[in-house]
Amino acid sequence: GNVTNTVKVTGTLDKPQVSGQLKFNRGSYHGVLLSGMEGEYFLDGDILRLQNFEITSPMVDAVINGTFNTATQQMDFVVQGNDINLRRFQAKLPDTYVATGHAKFEGLIKGTPAVPICEGELKSDEIFLNGVSITDLYGHVLLNGQNLFLEEFYFTEGDGHYKVQWNANLDTQDMSGEVVVASGDIPNLLKIADQKADLIKGKLNSTILIGGTLSKPSGSMIGEIVSGTFADYEISNINIDVSLANNVVRLNKLEGYQGEKGKISMSGTADLGGVINVKLIAKDIALGMIAKAAGNKNDDVTGTTNIVAQLSGTADDPFGEVLITSSGSIKGSTFDLLHGHFLMKDRRVNVEELRIERTLGGKVVSANAEGFIPIKALTADTKENLPDDEQLDLKLSLDGADLSLLPVLSNYVAWGVGNLEGAIKITGTAAHPQVNGQVSLIDGSVKIKGMKTLIEHFNVAAVFKGERFDLEKFSGNMGGGEFNLTGGFSFPGLEFTDYNFDLAAKDLDIDSGMYEGKFNANFNFSEGKWFNWTLPKITGHIDLDKCRVGIPTIPDDDSPTPNIILDVTLNLGEKAHFYSSRLFDMYLVGSARFEGTTLHPKSSGSISVKRGGTLTYLESVFNIREGEAHFNQIDTFFPSLHFYADTKIGTTKVFLYIDGSPDNMKFKLGSSPEMTESEILRLLTLREAYRDGGGSLTAADALAIGLQMTVLADLEDALKKTLGIDQFRVSRGTGSMFEKYSTHGEKGNSDREKTYNITIGKYINDKVMVRYTHGFGGNNKVHRFGIQYDFNDNLGLTIEREGSHYIFGIEARYKF
Repeated sequence: GNVTNTVKVTGTLDKPQVSGQLKFNRGSYHGVLLSGMEGEYFLDGDILRLQNFEITSPMVDAVINGTFNTATQQMDFVVQGNDINLRRFQAKLPDTYVATGHAKFEGLIKGTPAVPICEGELKSDEIFLNGVSITDLYGHVLLNGQNLFLEEFYFTEGDGHYKVQWNANLDTQDMSGEVVVASGDIPNLLKIADQKADLIKGKLNSTILIGGTLSKPSGSMIGEIVSGTFADYEISNINIDVSLANNVVRLNKLEGYQGEKGKISMSGTADLGGVINVKLIAKDIALGMIAKAAGNKNDDVTGTTNIVAQLSGTADDPFGEVLITSSGSIKGSTFDLLHGHFLMKDRRVNVEELRIERTLGGKVVSANAEGFIPIKALTADTKENLPDDEQLDLKLSLDGADLSLLPVLSNYVAWGVGNLEGAIKITGTAAHPQVNGQVSLIDGSVKIKGMKTLIEHFNVAAVFKGERFDLEKFSGNMGGGEFNLTGGFSFPGLEFTDYNFDLAAKDLDIDSGMYEGKFNANFNFSEGKWFNWTLPKITGHIDLDKCRVGIPTIPDDDSPTPNIILDVTLNLGEKAHFYSSRLFDMYLVGSARFEGTTLHPKSSGSISVKRGGTLTYLESVFNIREGEAHFNQIDTFFPSLHFYADTKIGTTKVFLYIDGSPDNMKFKLGSSPEMTESEILRLLTLREAYRDGGGSLTAADALAIGLQMTVLADLEDALKKTLGIDQFRVSRGTGSMFEKYSTHGEKGNSDREKTYNITIGKYINDKVMVRYTHGFGGNNKVHRFGIQYDFNDNLGLTIEREGSHYIFGIEARYKF
């Protein structure tokens, strides 16, 4: 390194006295890397004294004061480690391990360089090991020659307390010690040990004894987990007794309980370099716990399982046997028996039996698999050729199976009926499988969850030919309509290529919460070119007419959207009814085309609202006078919306203007007589409670508004479907066309705040609607009935009678 030394010599030739100041930069001393060393020294005869000698190294900053006898080699130093920054130790730790925080050390160095005696205290208020907070750390350290002692070493982690006593001889490497853990948080313990901590949770009480040598440790651990979870399932009274001696781990006891009835017991030995002999018995364990531990993140597996597993042999040549018997449900669909028998020998897993059964109407349906899975076949790369005895050899038999097993495989299926036939054989490797066989279904039926219409006369014919799958037939009926899907794809090395599918849906009769009516569509799914990229491409059109469409739920899946080329057209006929009890009731007409890709869509076209549509805003039903959606936005599927609607509250007419895309709509309100927007909002919210620009929201008003937005809205929706009517609306007020109530001081009936009215309408043909309004809850009972005749989408005539009065109305809509 670089040394700067300033020396001053005094005294006599017989007894010289030397003092100086030493600076040392970027070097090493006796192999120890030093960033710097600086301080004053004094030599008086045989005594060398260091004063405020600062040593800076990559790991520790320290200050040394004391003396060294050059004749006797005796040291007498005081050391103060003012800043032990754990970040400086990062190079000594694994790449994924993160240690941060600061500690201090104060101690003495005595003895001689050959036999040093170091003693001191290590302290820290808080350090972090892999993100886990360790607080109140204290330890007494003693190094006497080759003997290292860690005494009264303790720290706190959350609610857990840890105490360590440990000593070792650095010459012989012999060591011994004890670690006591009280309420140690298991996930945090695993994090500190740099292990995965996402399965088991709970508190550990344990005593760990340490022995053996530094290179060949031994010891034992006795502990207990009173309560906790494994894969989010409750576990309790877990007792652990494990020891390590002569490189052999002996699991004397690992047993406990899962849930109310489940019990786990595991025991055995494992030579770290040799023979393994471990046995596991699990009885009445939650099947969902096993599924989650295996990677299934959803709570869609229920039931219990019994497992008996025996593992022996060596790590290089293991032998094992596993028996599994389960019953329960997957994705809401039950099965009566899942039985598996697996053998591991000669570095392969033999599937002696894998069988799933379900009993319906006294008939047992099942699917079976058998064969073997060589370990080599699971690890081989895509281009690696293996001999036959090292390749997969699995056979799946569907003879005797039924579509009633389909709900076990799909969360969208309620039930299925129909005999499956066929067999599939899988060979090759996991990275490059070969599949041969066929599957067929003749005249089956399937019920989709949430859909009243059945899929009937369901026929399937699928063929696997090595690295090719072809769907020769996939057809069926829904009501009076039919669908047909054909196509196939290749999968060399599990790469999805040469795919081409055609789907034709004609007059499908769909009855679900989101869609009711006829559905027509044609699609092709194949490869396409987007600039220099080859991407999947969907081409086709959807034709909606004589149907009712609701608002689909937004999926909570946060997975990224696949990039797919689009050329899809949506066509809406004259009877495309879009309805939501809380938001809108309108008929739409027009078309929109979507091109580009799903990540960068390009849309065109426009859709408009036919005359007679309504919007619900702040409990009030607005009649739509103009409603258009222009698909002209860039890089989005959202259109640009424009709505103009109005409603009448008492003698006040309120206008609503909506502009913008669905994710950024701007609302504007107006009125006649003219009012400020804040007054209009209060009028729409408080309605009958509003008086002369004032008013207050009573508990009754809040209840009425809540009922209108929830219970009454759901009631409207249910009755429209049950009665088969086109219009059903519940709103506050008498509903009279001759009502004289004014929002600016003129009071009508005193009980008006308690009144409601019902309007029911039904089209008896494409142009004529019969309509009836009835008021209830007040003294004035309103009865109004009449007809509405639509000449076309722009012109309509209304004739109604209320009491002894006739009301004639004409509505014309033209845009310039």
